[in-house]
Amino acid sequence: MKGAGMASQKQPQPQRYRGTPFWTVYNGLSQAIDRWVGWPRLPKPVGLLVLIGLRNVLRQRNLYDTSSLETQNPARPGPPTPAARTGRTADGSYNELQQPTMGMAGTRFGRNVPLSAAYQESPEDLLSPNPRTVSRELLTRATFQPATILNLLAAAWIQFMVKDWISHGEGQPDHAYELPLTDNDPWPQPSLTVLKTLLDPTRPPGSAGPQTYINHETPWWDASQVYGGGIDQKDRLPRRTGTDGKLIIGEDGRLAFPEDPKLSPDHVPDWWRGLELMFTLFVLEHNAVCGALKRAYPGWTDEELYQRARLIMSALIAKIHNAEWTPAMMGKARTILGLSGGSYIAASRALVARGLEPGRGRSRRGPGRIAPYAAGSPEEQHLRDKSRYLAPDAKLTFAQMWYQEAPQFGLPQLGQEQF
Repeated sequence: MKGAGMASQKQPQPQRYRGTPFWTVYNGLSQAIDRWVGWPRLPKPVGLLVLIGLRNVLRQRNLYDTSSLETQNPARPGPPTPAARTGRTADGSYNELQQPTMGMAGTRFGRNVPLSAAYQESPEDLLSPNPRTVSRELLTRATFQPATILNLLAAAWIQFMVKDWISHGEGQPDHAYELPLTDNDPWPQPSLTVLKTLLDPTRPPGSAGPQTYINHETPWWDASQVYGGGIDQKDRLPRRTGTDGKLIIGEDGRLAFPEDPKLSPDHVPDWWRGLELMFTLFVLEHNAVCGALKRAYPGWTDEELYQRARLIMSALIAKIHNAEWTPAMMGKARTILGLSGGSYIAASRALVARGLEPGRGRSRRGPGRIAPYAAGSPEEQHLRDKSRYLAPDAKLTFAQMWYQEAPQFGLPQLGQEQF
């Protein structure tokens, strides 16, 4: 018997993703062709077909859920509200109505390796060789090595994205590794202090299985780095003006930071001008979207304007990452084509969910209309008849629309520890 507050949170085991005989043969052939030739060297259509098989194998073998391990006092969402059906929640709950905790801040990271291989090494093995030695020997650059396909904005962007998806928390000074340094090490202190990852408070002491860790952010693409929504104190700072759905911005068009340096993001060690640029840009863009929505829908409240603008900004950020940043990193024509197709499909589903038809750039209700069709209206029924993506309930968030069609590959939406 488990004690009070204990839960196993075991998920029902779905059928193996694309595990039919056809797909088993298809995936095996794709792997063989990739090893023999390499998918980038194939003609574009053939390369894309091989990539499908490789992706199937990755989804079968590289996604592992940790929520089935023993749990005590897990994160629990608040009671459902009507607003959760059409907008984002602060803690990431209720994006999937059937699994309201999926993607919620305070839930565990998943794994990309089997749980049997995820046990931590002993402290002696973990620090041998000294990580500082590895860093200096392998990563020190004696001469400047230019990046020829990108600039510093690419680094700022991925750091901006990571702040949306994952965080192990701020760490504790008394829970740290002290790395010894050699005499010629230029580090200014006699040892290098590295804060340890915070322990998972939802794991009962002595429970079986590998160590697990909590994600302090929401792994959804919900722009929580801009809007807040994690479980740390800084995520609950006031960010809204309370007027027309807009976010706080300084009179000079720059970010307004809290006076308390413990809460101000510009006092965090990884803060720099590139990050400040990204945050400033998307706060200003959010406010511009709110202004456009206010002109189109003067009767909307502050909350309605804020929530609709947040959905738009989240979709914009996801589109930039998938269709622009990632192709710039990959540099492969077939990968770029596949990513562009995925972004178009995702955007199309979101547009259909909100009464827009992809490829036309406008709503059937008139230019600039983005609200869902009224339930039971002729326009709404027309979209139901022609689109298999429109669910029985007309009021669905982007994430709910996506997950109604897309398989979850055997585990809930969560950040991956190896990422």
